Amino acid sequence: MWSCVFISIHATRAWGIVKKRRPVAFTGDEQLLYDKTFCAVAPAFKHLLAIGEWRDLDRGFVLNSTGDPADSLEAVVRGELEARRDGRVLGRAGPGDLAVLASVLGGSPELFDATVTQPARVMRWRFADLQQLSGADKSLTSTLRKIAVAAIAEKLIRVVQVER
Repeated sequence: MWSCVFISIHATRAWGIVKKRRPVAFTGDEQLLYDKTFCAVAPAFKHLLAIGEWRDLDRGFVLNSTGDPADSLEAVVRGELEARRDGRVLGRAGPGDLAVLASVLGGSPELFDATVTQPARVMRWRFADLQQLSGADKSLTSTLRKIAVAAIAEKLIRVVQVER
């Protein structure tokens, strides 16, 4: 009797491990997002996709305005966003780029206007959902912060190269 109990417990645990380690199939947009931005959070990427929301945005759509409180993080999958402040173009975000990064890290209001310049598809995560997910997994919080910092550094490098 006890042998059957132990065998069933071990079989259930083994099946769980096998399920976790199976390769995950992504759609084209999900694969692009994973490859360009989120490969560092490989185990949790499916969970991120589950709490996110796909949005298709038309040209001219204002994603955020200067001074507005940030409530979400967007990752561009297709199309292009343009960041402007006081009429000056600060930079562009294309496939694989994250938007609203300074607000994510500092909790500050938006520092620029983000407008869609080419029809875009973005994945949007509400901060409340991200906090709830990362509350259960502290390493996810750390990794997401590292991704955000790396994305900001990349954007700064692009701006410096353009100004030269």
